[in-house]
Amino acid sequence: MRPPTRGRRRAWVLTAACAAALAAGRQPPQSLPQQPTYRAGTTLVEVDAIVTDRDGRFVADLTPADFEVLEDGKPQQVETLYVVVNGHARALPTPSAAAAGPALAGSAPDTGRVFVLFFDLGHMWPNAVQRAQAAARGFLEQNFRPGDFGGVVGPAGMANNRLTSSREELLAAVDAISPDISAAARRGEPTRR
Repeated sequence: MRPPTRGRRRAWVLTAACAAALAAGRQPPQSLPQQPTYRAGTTLVEVDAIVTDRDGRFVADLTPADFEVLEDGKPQQVETLYVVVNGHARALPTPSAAAAGPALAGSAPDTGRVFVLFFDLGHMWPNAVQRAQAAARGFLEQNFRPGDFGGVVGPAGMANNRLTSSREELLAAVDAISPDISAAARRGEPTRR
């Protein structure tokens, strides 16, 4: 056997160094501390009721104390009571709010409504999209009032990823909806706008 040459020694040293580096890289990573997991939950149950007197007239001056709600035979606390008259909702004070003091005991301000306009463009003809846009614009211009919230949902999700109380923002989102030309082509309909 021949004695190792200088080139072979360098190759062995280089091979040994690479093997050591690879072995060091395969060591298991240091584990990060486990983050604690917290679980929480809330269940809100809304119950609609129309309360009338013996003569069939609407009774609007009720309080949460006038209601008894049972779940599996157990009484449940009424957290919030809204009286809705002619489309306007007004929150009534709960017993805990009345006990908290005069600042909370009065009638809560009117609460607005929430509207979400959904455009299912994958199933609409382009001219139907235009009619839906015109109807949505008309609805927002005539019925959306201060205190209301709304959103416009199209193929990319909700416009601006949030509800808004701005009529102008909602109108701009409705105007930004455009027909799904590829879906129209798959259905064999004309693809002009």
